[in-house]
Amino acid sequence: MPMEEALGYINNFVEHESAKTIIFCNEDGISENESKKYFMMKEKIVGASLGFKSEIENVLKSLIDEHRSKEAFHKFAIKHCQLIRHLFDRSQTNNLRAFRRAISALAASFAAVDEGGVDPDVIAKQLIYAVAPACFEIHGRAADPEKIRTLLSRDYLIFAGFSILPKNLEKNAEMDFEAQFRTRYFSDLEIQEWRDAVGCPPICEFLLTGVLDRPAIGVWAKKLIQQPEEKERRIKRLLSDFREMEDGEFSQKIAQVLADVEAGEVPQLTRYPALFSTFEFCAANGLIRESRKEILEIFVRGARKAQEEGRIEGSITLKHEINHNGIARSVEGQLLSKHLLEVNEAALRLADNKRVSVLAARMNEEPMRFIESITHDGQSGFLYTSVFQHVDATAFATWVLHLPNSLKASFLGAMRARYQREACHPSYQDELPALRRIRDLVNGSIESPTGGGAKPISLYLNNEIVDVLDEAVDCLEDLPPKVAP
Repeated sequence: MPMEEALGYINNFVEHESAKTIIFCNEDGISENESKKYFMMKEKIVGASLGFKSEIENVLKSLIDEHRSKEAFHKFAIKHCQLIRHLFDRSQTNNLRAFRRAISALAASFAAVDEGGVDPDVIAKQLIYAVAPACFEIHGRAADPEKIRTLLSRDYLIFAGFSILPKNLEKNAEMDFEAQFRTRYFSDLEIQEWRDAVGCPPICEFLLTGVLDRPAIGVWAKKLIQQPEEKERRIKRLLSDFREMEDGEFSQKIAQVLADVEAGEVPQLTRYPALFSTFEFCAANGLIRESRKEILEIFVRGARKAQEEGRIEGSITLKHEINHNGIARSVEGQLLSKHLLEVNEAALRLADNKRVSVLAARMNEEPMRFIESITHDGQSGFLYTSVFQHVDATAFATWVLHLPNSLKASFLGAMRARYQREACHPSYQDELPALRRIRDLVNGSIESPTGGGAKPISLYLNNEIVDVLDEAVDCLEDLPPKVAP
């Protein structure tokens, strides 16, 4: 019944029946429209209010015990339950469903790490940080999935110390999502603990899509326990805080890292913004001889050399790294940002082409894998990635026509999901000529039933596939022309 009517009914017991009355109520669930009226009526009716909050220690034990049959994980969760509890407290969600989902996701990720040949106990903190905060945000705070993906699909989350908190924290009434996230989960970390808070792109995709890429998580775990190469160690040392270095070490590391960049031996584009920001600061404060312009030229030469030698590693989070490090504030930083984004787009396109080529070569052997991949995002999928211009149109049309009905139906559903989800995503524009060709080939190969008999299911599905291809072509044709970066 309506809230006002319910409280009026309860008031009858209180004032006229002299009955002792207890109301159980979730006040957080009352709509904004009714909230003011509710609290005015409550003041007249309710004599005393008591807050109810679950005893989290008992809840945590209960949730962990749900996984008692998984002996190894159960032991792991008990051993590290205080860290999980600490992160839950930091989340300030008090959402027990989010807590349960975090434990379940941790169990699945634990199994993937274990299957990858790495002892989960060795990377316990990194694994828990990669899973728990994201679960609390997704399920406890209903965070925007794209914001989660942008932040947590990186292979690191923070550098601890002064850099993890937004400037003028006390003055920022409305911080952006990343600043809030960092403040909630990392502001209590000590400098030496920054390695504990890492990201895992395949775990992030698992939490957002439910697709668990076990081999990719195993590779991530192995990288964590590997000793970094000398180049990587000096880059991390320079970025963590060069102010702690003695003069001799600083001069040596600066010269070595700048030489590494110029030689094209820093293939990770996500390193460039933070490194450029550091060198720009040093130039502005007279700590190095090179000017900003000279540093820009070295970085551009290095990125171009790494690209020419096929070593550049593209990243979907490069734009975020550029914004995060604020390099676009200077003219030199703007020029470098433009160059890096162009190199990154080419690298991502090349990587996608290779992945599509591998998948297309195995299309006949693993048809369902191909079908699923065109609607999955992340490292194992091609949602929002051009695919069909990389396949042979004639061979693909033949492949579609010869699929069994069960797979034709799956392919039809995947194509609808792919091209109708966002009224045709602009990233599919490169596919337009190939989709036209595939549509025409499939349509031209369809034979109508003879003798006036009933239409076979296969023919119905073929016609539906032509229709969805036709809709995709029309939709892509209506998009504005693609603009070069």
